[in-house]
Amino acid sequence: MRIKKISAVITVALVIIVGLLVTDYLNDKRHSSINHKSNAEITVLAGAVPSDIKLRVEYLDSKQSLILDGFSADVFPNGDIIYVGNDLSLRKISRDGDEVELLAKQEANAQVFLNQNATMAVYTKPGDWQGGDIPETNGIAVYSFDDGQEKILLMEKNTTILHFGWLDNRIIVNYPSRENYELFLLDLGGQITGIKTDNVLPQSSRMALKDPNSRYIAYESIDGDIIIVDLKTGSDTRISNAKDPQWTKEGLNFKQDGRQKVFKLK
Repeated sequence: MRIKKISAVITVALVIIVGLLVTDYLNDKRHSSINHKSNAEITVLAGAVPSDIKLRVEYLDSKQSLILDGFSADVFPNGDIIYVGNDLSLRKISRDGDEVELLAKQEANAQVFLNQNATMAVYTKPGDWQGGDIPETNGIAVYSFDDGQEKILLMEKNTTILHFGWLDNRIIVNYPSRENYELFLLDLGGQITGIKTDNVLPQSSRMALKDPNSRYIAYESIDGDIIIVDLKTGSDTRISNAKDPQWTKEGLNFKQDGRQKVFKLK
């Protein structure tokens, strides 16, 4: 996501991608896997400027890969790809490379996720352009593949809203400008309800990441810890002095004391 104004507690500058904030998250590495699907793996290829950022989609059944000029992508069960382009368009490309533009330039923003049956995609909706090429704020919208229509679910003036994909048929959202880290569920009617957590959560320094089974999210806090939140129960786990969380099939990978470690969920 490219944004111009966001709370000072968010220490990133320009772009978020399938569960990550590109600029800070990739400041010390060139490649980072950002989305593990059963049929493909999506990796960001960081660039010197946002327009240079690319995505690599590698199909696990054949090792075939596609390189896309974009910030965020998700993969359909048949191998087609939905992605947000570098020009903030929403695009769909087949495994063979046939591509169609679903929404024009500056009409969509990262990150993008398909729902469970791949009939709909959620993404952030750019707003408050004020004559520039970077949106001042972002809301939340969905695109239906059944009728080819977009629906804006949540858009608030002078406010950026982030999302972390789907929890069943609702969307996990967060307001990064608020003092504490709060999570909400947004339904397709535009109604928003809070996720009750056991403890007051510290604000994040980078975009939260949802695990492959959509049960947990993990993020780096401004205190330098990793926070894992159970979206079903509201309980949380803190890993002290840790950074660079990344979900894998084994659990949550992270760095602590200069070493790579894995936190396995029970």
